[in-house]
Amino acid sequence: MFEVTEAGDEEDLLALGRMVSYACQRAKTMNLEFSTYCLEMAMMSLMQDLARSGPKRPKPEERTAKMNLGSGFH
Repeated sequence: MFEVTEAGDEEDLLALGRMVSYACQRAKTMNLEFSTYCLEMAMMSLMQDLARSGPKRPKPEERTAKMNLGSGFH
């Protein structure tokens, strides 16, 4: 179980979840059944940790403000 101790830990946990999700999708695409199973178990564990820690999700306007940081790049 992952215990959130600092505000940055929540962001790290979410980033880890994104990476596991991506790896799981790639494993599914490549028909790697056992790898997919293991990654799905890891994803379920991360989701349980997120539910226990109750991270505060940014409001939509806060997310939009963060996303607009790179608006000058094409």
